[in-house]
Amino acid sequence: MRILTFKGKYSYRPEESFLGFICFCHFEAKDTSKKFEIIAEEINTYSSGQKIILVPFSHLHESVLPKENAQKLFVEFEKVLERISGQKISAVLFGVSKELNLNIEKDDTAIKFFHF
Repeated sequence: MRILTFKGKYSYRPEESFLGFICFCHFEAKDTSKKFEIIAEEINTYSSGQKIILVPFSHLHESVLPKENAQKLFVEFEKVLERISGQKISAVLFGVSKELNLNIEKDDTAIKFFHF
């Protein structure tokens, strides 16, 4: 699994915008439920209590799973993350066109890339 994170504001269409800790996530064949626990702990730590926004994104690496498989893992990961973080996760719809409109906080830890 690969994750690209931002702290700030994200929108993928004019009427939908999210403010918080944005996680672009990409699923691979080797991803498992056990791995999701570890990843969710990391995201929860880095989010520092901010609202977590999950964005399915298939362009972080060429080893992405097919849409049907990735969508199942996305739903599973969202549930694990909600349980570990103790908050309702905002999840961007899977398979919709997205316009990237980012407003990133200006600090030296604004962008992180994780590969699990």
